[in-house]
Amino acid sequence: MYKVANEIDCYDIEINDTEVDYYVYNKKTIYSGYKSMYTQMYGETQFSEQEKLIEETAIHEFTNGLKDRKLLMNLTPAVATRYIKRLLKLNKKHGTLKATMTVDNVEKEITYTSSWVIAKLAKVINEDFVFKLDCQYTNGKASRLHLITDVSSFL
Repeated sequence: MYKVANEIDCYDIEINDTEVDYYVYNKKTIYSGYKSMYTQMYGETQFSEQEKLIEETAIHEFTNGLKDRKLLMNLTPAVATRYIKRLLKLNKKHGTLKATMTVDNVEKEITYTSSWVIAKLAKVINEDFVFKLDCQYTNGKASRLHLITDVSSFL
């Protein structure tokens, strides 16, 4: 668990790794032995699917057990909006730029930021605020997709 930004009272969690202990007749097994036995009976695909299901279930149970309203996953859109506005107002590191985009054959000017914190908060409100834009490098020779958040409606 980590604080999303110093200026707001909001935390996020990231589960990067899970480990499963397998038991047979209430005795803990050696992982490689259990895997070997299981794959011989049911196959590698079934074992992978079983592990994925166990991991998803564990993560779901863990996150459901966190009822702290200060977690990003528990924010309401209204609170996320308030946090975005605060970050845009107070902090230069969440700076904005303007760009002209063509959407449905209509040119539209947007104000955007590439701040990952604002992107996480905006996704709570509406996933469509965050998208990938093909941005050209300043040398004009290449481009790459860049994750940006349209913050026009928060200013």
